[in-house]
Amino acid sequence: MDKELLLVNNLRNHVNTILHADVDNSKIHPEWGDNITELVKNINYSDPRRFLQWDVIRKTMFIANAPYIVTELTFLIEDNWNIWKSVTEEVRIGDPDPCIFHPKSSGTLIHHAYHLAQLENHLELNITDIDYVLEFGGGYGSMCRLFHNLGFKGQYIIFDLPVFSALQEFYLKSIGINAKYGANEDTNGVSCIFKIEALKEVLSNKKSKKKSIFIATWSISEAPIYLRSLFLSMIGNFDVFLIAYQRQFGETDNSTYFSAWKDSLKNYQWYNHEIRHLPDNYYLFGKNTHR
Repeated sequence: MDKELLLVNNLRNHVNTILHADVDNSKIHPEWGDNITELVKNINYSDPRRFLQWDVIRKTMFIANAPYIVTELTFLIEDNWNIWKSVTEEVRIGDPDPCIFHPKSSGTLIHHAYHLAQLENHLELNITDIDYVLEFGGGYGSMCRLFHNLGFKGQYIIFDLPVFSALQEFYLKSIGINAKYGANEDTNGVSCIFKIEALKEVLSNKKSKKKSIFIATWSISEAPIYLRSLFLSMIGNFDVFLIAYQRQFGETDNSTYFSAWKDSLKNYQWYNHEIRHLPDNYYLFGKNTHR
């Protein structure tokens, strides 16, 4: 059996183990509960090697040819295109739609590169100096892939729901990145974690000398208040923050929530501003000024 089929079987085994486990989904937003059900069905009965063509993926975590991608691509071309051009080249795994504005890439990769370019410009830092990443809600692993395209060699942790952790391992391993469903003992590997207890253990081993970043793009702003508050209380010592959020999610006023949270952290330089081409959506960038 070739490598791709082994990874497909491994993904399905993880998913079916999840289905038989005692997992409490009662606190998940109903819409995400439906998405998980659809994703599990696709994994078991469709070809995961073409997962980026599945409706559930396309409506939640893959950006095809949204009009705003033109704005973001233009910024990258004017910013540092000799770097962004090479690191945003797509791979065939997942069968991604090419971006009609730049066929060698995809809307998703351009979108993620835009986040990093904005962060670098506002905080005057270089992403390549980062060697420890914690991402809340990592989609299928595209941001992690982009970091590795940029030469990242450190420890990368993605915290997500179990079925997405399984998909992240599948995708990242398929493109040659050392990822593991659960904690990865390799200090230069990717850990796809879905349990708070496992995350606490991994974070307890974080070295203070590591240059760390926390990333959450439209993810933690959709989490229940109890979970986001628990999570954010664990990461007050990170060096850099990259958060993107919508003004309102359900009954939660995210602008008020994140404003209060950032004010609770001392010794940080913050930039909180609306994304002009995405009205009512915001970036919150932060940098520890004492490191």
